[in-house]
Amino acid sequence: MSIHQDMNRTLRYGLAFLFFLLGAFPAGASPRTTQNITLTPGWNAVYLEVDPEVRDIATVFLGLPLISLWHWQQDMGRVEFIADPSDGLLNQSDWRGFFPQVPGGTPFLTNLHALRGNQAYLVHLGGTQNVQLAVSGRPSLRPTKWLPNSFNLVGFHVDPQAPPSAANYFAPSPAHVGQPVYRLTPEGVWQLMSPGESLESGQAYWVYTQGKSSYQGPLEVLPPTIAGLELGSAIGSLDLGFRNHAGATSSVTLNLIPSNDGIGSPVLAHWQLENGEVKWPLLPSSYNLIVEGGGIRNVPIAVRRSEISGDRVAGLLEVKDNAGSRFLVPVTATAPGVTTLGRSRKGGSNDFTGLWVGSATINKVSEVRRNIKRICPCPESNICPPAVDGSIQACRDDADEPYCSTGIASECTIVEQFDDEPIPARREFELRLLVHCDESGVTRLLKEATLMFQEGAGETPGNFVVVTNDERLHEFAGTAMRGGVPVGTRVSSAAFDFPGTSLALTGAVGPDQTLSGTITLAPDFATNPFRHRYHPDHNQLDEQYLPFTGESQSQPFEEFEITRALTLLLEAADPEEHPEAGDSLLVGTYQETISGLHRQDISVEGTLRLRRLAAAGTLAE
Repeated sequence: MSIHQDMNRTLRYGLAFLFFLLGAFPAGASPRTTQNITLTPGWNAVYLEVDPEVRDIATVFLGLPLISLWHWQQDMGRVEFIADPSDGLLNQSDWRGFFPQVPGGTPFLTNLHALRGNQAYLVHLGGTQNVQLAVSGRPSLRPTKWLPNSFNLVGFHVDPQAPPSAANYFAPSPAHVGQPVYRLTPEGVWQLMSPGESLESGQAYWVYTQGKSSYQGPLEVLPPTIAGLELGSAIGSLDLGFRNHAGATSSVTLNLIPSNDGIGSPVLAHWQLENGEVKWPLLPSSYNLIVEGGGIRNVPIAVRRSEISGDRVAGLLEVKDNAGSRFLVPVTATAPGVTTLGRSRKGGSNDFTGLWVGSATINKVSEVRRNIKRICPCPESNICPPAVDGSIQACRDDADEPYCSTGIASECTIVEQFDDEPIPARREFELRLLVHCDESGVTRLLKEATLMFQEGAGETPGNFVVVTNDERLHEFAGTAMRGGVPVGTRVSSAAFDFPGTSLALTGAVGPDQTLSGTITLAPDFATNPFRHRYHPDHNQLDEQYLPFTGESQSQPFEEFEITRALTLLLEAADPEEHPEAGDSLLVGTYQETISGLHRQDISVEGTLRLRRLAAAGTLAE
């Protein structure tokens, strides 16, 4: 293999794993809205707030009396004097135009071929009546880039119902306050605006920028990416930030509105700290928050994934403030196991397929103690014979029938009882757990596992596998980069050992389910606690280091078989504790009974918490 092939393969696996971790979205998963813009006969300066689903200009303006469409090329240099479009734009090197295929038209002059979001356009419209331009697409959060010491043709995310004045909108920005702002008239003339005039939604303006600027308005929305909140199958929550550029406190309101695609809106939760405890209550239909003047406020947002119906959900968070700003933040969320191409990683009908990693926090252990009882017949008088100290007691009734602890020795029996009820331990300790559930629901307890990638063949896509047999690692590719080389992602537990690489469990993974299994450590098993190479009490030799005379070597009596009977009682966590509850997060009770370590069984109990590390259903043993 050449070095280029090796690098391409490394990059391919690295990108595949990145999509796997982020739970990237299938095509068409973008939440959409429709921006409606009123166009008047003559010249219009419009601003697209959405990335058009259809970018072809002829298709978007189909049926409208479009004469020409123009876009200013910002990268062509600074603009010190703006030109009226009525004087002609063909000879302007920093303008690109589109001319439709109409009788007598000039389509051969077209050098503008597609529409993009967060861009300003000049529309020359024919006819005699106003028309509506409807552009459907994903809301754009791409920030405005200002060309310093120049006019910029831009639009703004403003509230259509309460638009701000130009003076108030630019007041917090030293690069724009007091600078000229021009709007386009239908006659194709740029007209200077007065400071008190409003900035309209969907309209574009020439705005002069004095020096450098990164200003995005009095309220700036700070999403994790310009795509908004993309809560992939492996992402629990994301921060949505807000920066208040004004000096006064800003009141911000969030409203979840449905997407146009009709696939259902996500059920969102938000992070809160209540009495020192983290809570994830539902995001109200209208959520209000305060952002201090000149400050930043972050709001962690999560989706309650167990309430996703189908592969994905999508919606829009409408963000408004009390200064006339309005943004639409796309929100997308997928069910576990949905890949970039819309395929399920699980490959089966089990919703809890994958590798689960967590811990059992042991907080109860039974005491090793004996309770000796002397049971003697109870006389008809219900009064027991006198004890040695002369005391007399009535017959006891805490057995199957009344009895006395005193009486004639030949008539009495000695009963030895053990108490295996776990009691609170003085200190807690943790046992790490690795549990794998395949596509058919078969569940196994693992000692160690390595997440690897299996390359596809032909039309069969590649998939991620959980490898428990190190001798098979060479069959697969790595999922993480280390020193430029793809390697596997490895997890292990030192709390459990057993023959082989996995232990079959009965039951199922999921809320209100029970998993159980028994680990058996033979007397000669390497990690049997009675095995010790040097301790004289665990070497099968007498005090002279000679084999015991007459003892069968097949039944060693200085080492004993140990059994560990495990029970995992699973349930969904409180959704307010974590939004992944009941889907990628399971809690419950861990129970274990240890036999053979002592002549009395030892019972332990604790709390259980499992998180799905990967929705990989294939197990390579």
